[in-house]
This record gives sequence, structure tokens and C-alpha cells, in this order.
Amino acid sequence: MDIIAQIKEQIVNITKDAVNKIDASVLKDNPFTVEVEIPKDKEHGDFSTNTAMKLTKILRKNPRELAQGIVDNFDFSGTYIKKAEIAGPGFINFYLDESWLYDGLLNAYKLKENYGKVNVGN
Repeated sequence: MDIIAQIKEQIVNITKDAVNKIDASVLKDNPFTVEVEIPKDKEHGDFSTNTAMKLTKILRKNPRELAQGIVDNFDFSGTYIKKAEIAGPGFINFYLDESWLYDGLLNAYKLKENYGKVNVGN
């Protein structure tokens, strides 16, 4: 798995864990996907999600307050994420620490000439 896919998976997992801490029935009773995007403007972080806004109707809470509850329940240990901030109506922006760069370079070094090869179309 490439480093970007790992980071996105980490964001999905910590977001679902945080939502589960707020209301354990949400994930069980209301299947939803955590959408992770790369913001166009780097001031909005390295990655972002609109999960709080998606869950507003389900939890009947203000999206910004819900985002705060999610952020308050994040556990970044074992991830590449340094911090998360709330923006606008309830977006959650994620900022990475530098370790992901080192791990990405190490992966490229280990794969040598195979780095970047894909099997699409084979």
C-alpha cells in the first residue's frame, strides 16, 4: 500500500473511532463512509473530511459542534497525523508530521527500480 493510501486509511480509522466514542450506535445503525480529500488550498491542511456535516442529520447536532466532538476524541498515536483543526461549517483539516516523507523515501529506496510500477491494464 502506498503512503498516501496509508494516511487516508489512518484518517478513516481515527475518524470512525472518534465518532464511535461520541455515539456507538452511529456506525452500527447508520453505515456511512468517511470521505478523505486533499484540499486544493494547502492552508486547509494536507487532508480533510466532511464527516461532521454528513452526520449532522443522524446525530441532530450542529456540524461545527459535532466536528469539535470528533476532533476532541481523536487519537493520533501510531499515525502520520500531527494535528487536526475545524474549518468553516464543520470541515476537519488534517496536518501531517514529517515522518511520512521519510517513510515514503525509505519505501522508494527499498523498491528501487520497481518504485512507481503499476499493474493497471495487465
